Amino acid sequence: MTRPRKDTPEAVARTEAVAASPLGRLDSARRALADAERDQAAAGEAIAHLTEQLAVATARWDAAVARSAEIRADMPRLRSAAADDPEARGWLHDARFGQ
Repeated sequence: MTRPRKDTPEAVARTEAVAASPLGRLDSARRALADAERDQAAAGEAIAHLTEQLAVATARWDAAVARSAEIRADMPRLRSAAADDPEARGWLHDARFGQ
């Protein structure tokens, strides 16, 4: 015995009738809810991952800002020391003018 084809007008009409019935609509709503819950879980995982990455990036940024402040605070002393050392003066000149 062969199975009835699913694309015949009668089969399509039966499928549409089941989908339009209260039980069909309930089944459809349950599947849609399951899909939405999976999407919500995936979005939650993505948000957690991004939050973790943001925390790491923020810590790196804060460390770079602190290090930059330390270097800027030390620049007058380094310039003063370099003024007395010809090799250091050359290095500062090269660093300043990109040579």
